[in-house]
Amino acid sequence: MANDEGPGKAASNGNGFGGEAARDQHSVARVHVDSIFEVDRDGSFKIVPGTLERITGFSREELELLTLPNVVILEDQPLAMNAIESVFEGSPLTIQEVSLISEGGGSRPVELIMLPKRQQDKVFSAWGAVVDTGDRMALKDQVAALNEGQERMKEMLRDFVNVLSRDIRQPLTSILLILEMMESGHYGEMAQTSKEKTKKLIEMVERIKDILSDALEMSRRMGGDFRFEPGALSLKDTLEDALRAKDDVIQKKRIKLKKAYREKDTLVNADRKAIYQVVETLIGNAIASTPEVGEISIDIDSIDGYLQVAISDSGEGMADDVIETLFDRFDIDPGREGGVMSLGLGLFLSKRIITKHGGRIWCESFIGLGSTFFFTLPREGGG
Repeated sequence: MANDEGPGKAASNGNGFGGEAARDQHSVARVHVDSIFEVDRDGSFKIVPGTLERITGFSREELELLTLPNVVILEDQPLAMNAIESVFEGSPLTIQEVSLISEGGGSRPVELIMLPKRQQDKVFSAWGAVVDTGDRMALKDQVAALNEGQERMKEMLRDFVNVLSRDIRQPLTSILLILEMMESGHYGEMAQTSKEKTKKLIEMVERIKDILSDALEMSRRMGGDFRFEPGALSLKDTLEDALRAKDDVIQKKRIKLKKAYREKDTLVNADRKAIYQVVETLIGNAIASTPEVGEISIDIDSIDGYLQVAISDSGEGMADDVIETLFDRFDIDPGREGGVMSLGLGLFLSKRIITKHGGRIWCESFIGLGSTFFFTLPREGGG
């Protein structure tokens, strides 16, 4: 018995859009009824789709006098003809990207979907459909342009930071040298008050140099120049190394240290330099936030397969709105001791480092009760 099937019937026997096109559900899912057409082996239309009328500007009567290759741009006509030929030669489904002639002399990219129409197991015509990909192509171009623009902006930022750091560090070094010579009495003895102010200026210049170093480090890592080199790392030893490096300022401010290393095995697989930078940043912030004769607490604990480090200060604390964006933007804090502005690159980089290692970093703080910075690292892996 003859089997004259259409697109609607094909779902039951596997010879139409519902059966064969299931091999490419992404394409077929976007086929609309008015996109479906039927052509002979030479591409002549037996059923004309409304989609072709809208895209090409030809009327239905005009399209009935044309062939499918006639409405495809010249260079894509062989592709359209090959798609038709393939289904007549036994291919169950053919999908080809071509561009249709569009009204006004332009072109419109589409997916051309072809599959056989059979009668008594013989292909006597071909079902087809066109799926407009113009919007998708435009979106793809927009995303590509946006990515290109972002890369250009990153490159400009890196160049700007490198030039700025170089041009500022040179005069800063000269200023620092002169101030140190003044403090040592090279230019003659100074009153005690002048010595104290000179020393404060030296601290401010050194802080500015630290900020420039942070900016350069951020520039390198944003540019992808930095690569983690994970290895066995003791978090306890890393904390102790950072504390020793800050011992002078800790002693000067008479800060009391409380250590509670509740977890004895503090080994993780992580990049030594990167994790040290995180620890140094958090301890440095805790020292800067803690008043004289204050207290800093440091703890290491084990929680659900992670090692958790907590560094608490006894400073003024922070409001919730500050905490929410603490790691996500460059904070400039003009209220630091000595009037030195703090550029929050350290926390920004710390979040990137910890996240890359498979951990998490956050802060809990209350006004008047100080702040605690936490970070976690997995016991196994990371980096």
